[in-house]
Amino acid sequence: MSKATTPAVVLLHGLPKVAPFEPSDHFKEIIAMLRSLFPADHIMPYPWWADVAESQRWSTRIPAKLAVSALHGKLGSLISPEFERWLYSQPLIAGGTKYFVIAYSAGGWGFYDWLEGASTDARAQIECAFTITAPFRNVHPHIYLDNEARPASPWHLDHRKLATALRPGRLHILWSDIDRTAWPNNALLSKADPPLPSAHLVTESLLPNVLHDDACRAERTVGYIRDRIAEILTNAATIERGYP
Repeated sequence: MSKATTPAVVLLHGLPKVAPFEPSDHFKEIIAMLRSLFPADHIMPYPWWADVAESQRWSTRIPAKLAVSALHGKLGSLISPEFERWLYSQPLIAGGTKYFVIAYSAGGWGFYDWLEGASTDARAQIECAFTITAPFRNVHPHIYLDNEARPASPWHLDHRKLATALRPGRLHILWSDIDRTAWPNNALLSKADPPLPSAHLVTESLLPNVLHDDACRAERTVGYIRDRIAEILTNAATIERGYP
C-alpha cells in the first residue's frame, strides 16, 4: 500500500502505575511489531491520563485518583471525551485516514465508552479494533489493582451496541482466564445478557494463564494482533492494485 492509503494505528494505554509514566511502557513489544507494518508517523499512542488530570484539575497523586475513579466506575467516562478531542486533533484522523485501535485495560474501557456513543461516520473510519483485558462492565464486588483486592462499584456499558458498532468480526477481544482486574465476565461481551444477536459479531480470543500486567507483552497477544493486521493490510493492498 502507498503511504497515502496506509491506515494509522491508535493505542490507548492502561492505568499508569506511577508518575512520570513513559507513554510507550505498556506497548513496547506491540509498537516494535507495528514498526514493521506502518510508517512511524502512523503509529499514534495516546497517553490519556494527562488530559484526564487536566480536565479534572488534578495536579497531585494522579495515578491514585485515576485508580479511585476506576473503582467507582467513572474512569471510562472521563477518558472518552478526552479521547474524542485528541483523536480529531490528529491530522491523519481529521483528514479521514482509516485507523486500527489497540486498547489495553482502562484504555479499552475508555474506548468502549467512546464507541458506544460514536456516530456512524466515526465508527466507519475504524478499520479494526483490538481490546486487551479491557472491561465493558463490572459485576464483581471487588477488582484487583496492584495485586490488592479493592471494593468496586457496579457499572456497565451496552454490550449489544459495542458488538454491533463495527463491521462483523472487526472487534477482537483478548481476555485472560486468570485476570482479576478485568475479570473474564467483565471483559467478554458474550457473557452478558441479553445474548448478542450473532456469535460472529465479535471475536473473543483467550490469553491462557496470562496475568493482567503481562497481557500486552505476551507473545500470543503480539502475534495475534500482527497476524490480523497483516491480513487486513494485504487484502487492502490487493484490492488497491486491482486484483480480484
